Amino acid sequence: MALYLVLHHPKDPDQRYPNAWDRKDPDKIIGITTTLEIAEHCQTARYNKETVYIHRCAWGDFQPVICCSVSVAEVKQIDKWNAYVSFETSVTLVVKPPRTPKLGQSFYFA
Repeated sequence: MALYLVLHHPKDPDQRYPNAWDRKDPDKIIGITTTLEIAEHCQTARYNKETVYIHRCAWGDFQPVICCSVSVAEVKQIDKWNAYVSFETSVTLVVKPPRTPKLGQSFYFA
């Protein structure tokens, strides 16, 4: 099963964590600040050379979408609660999500 990271749309003003989206292609993610739990899942995906999918939430007129697939480049712990995960090999996708995450859910496997 693949790891799906659930991120707010970059134009959504309610961002729990700062994310770095590609300025040239807003469907591609460069890196995320996240919890240690999610960082661990990303580290596992990196170790296993697994593709991670980015589930971008709906916002305004934008529907939820799997906007890109990425491979994890690096995971760095920031403090006791947070880490920064950087990505590489980002491929733009426009795919319907395999499921609807629950309110507040930040990742899932599918």
